[in-house]
Amino acid sequence: MDGVLSVSPGLIIWTIVNFTIFALILGKFAWKPLTTALQEREKSIQDSIDRAEKASLDAERMMKENEDKLAKAQQEMSEIVRQGRAEAQAKVQASLQEAEKVKEQKLAEARAEIDREKQAAMQSLREEVSNLVIMATEKILKEKLDAGQQKKIVDNFIDELQKAKN
Repeated sequence: MDGVLSVSPGLIIWTIVNFTIFALILGKFAWKPLTTALQEREKSIQDSIDRAEKASLDAERMMKENEDKLAKAQQEMSEIVRQGRAEAQAKVQASLQEAEKVKEQKLAEARAEIDREKQAAMQSLREEVSNLVIMATEKILKEKLDAGQQKKIVDNFIDELQKAKN
């Protein structure tokens, strides 16, 4: 045990010489490739970080653009719906006005038809009354006037009655 724990100055010198040679060989052949590899790895990691940051910024920009487009689309949709409602309201109003015109026209036609029927009924009534008056007058006078004269007398009488009535 004495040999293991004892310090030998020759062994220390050879250990230092071996370590120096090892360090020189390592420095000559391994140090530059190791530092180059570490620098390349560091550069690669930094590039990856930069690309990730750029991708993140691009994603944020795209998300903002999409939100803006969505908001614009919603505004356009609202405008289209508003215009559609306005057009529908205008069409309803136009249809109501057209229906009102048709109603007024039909009422005017019905009134005109009623007036025509009224005139025809009045004419028929006039003829019937004149015939009755002629017959009554004939019975009263016991004398028959010719039909044209009787009709003329009765028509004049009816006209005077209407004038007096108005």
